[in-house]
Amino acid sequence: MLGAINLLQLGAKSMRHIALAGALLALVSATPCWAISGLTIDDPQLLQDIERSGFSFGELVVGRTAAAADNAALYRQPSYHGIIAHIAADLERLRATDRLLDTTIKARHRLLDARWLMSASARFELVGVVNRMDRAPFAPGTCGEVRFIIVSRIARMSRRAGSIRACR
Repeated sequence: MLGAINLLQLGAKSMRHIALAGALLALVSATPCWAISGLTIDDPQLLQDIERSGFSFGELVVGRTAAAADNAALYRQPSYHGIIAHIAADLERLRATDRLLDTTIKARHRLLDARWLMSASARFELVGVVNRMDRAPFAPGTCGEVRFIIVSRIARMSRRAGSIRACR
């Protein structure tokens, strides 16, 4: 599916994001060593700070107006709507070819329920930032790629007893 966003392929308007990503990787020395393994950022608090600094899924895909948007708000944006329409069509094609494929927990072959991608009860969450130095040969003159891993987990927001709880 979407997996990770390659900042080097987002174009010139995202140069600010590339510079900020480099700065974030340079500032990791102030982060506890347990939060960083090699050139990876995976500390939850630091990742939330990175999202608030302009690297949320909504802001990268749709723009600043969707920075903290849930999936229903994103779905109202034409660019995200188009992406989800294609993903939903692909999922339906898969379901048509495999009668054991379904979205329920009882299904032999599990399939992503595309409704989560349009739900007000779900949002994308940044779960890691990785410097892919092994990609340097494919982009001469660079030190590789910086990848934001944001689709690996969808955080579901549930309302219970008048408060909002985040579930994963």
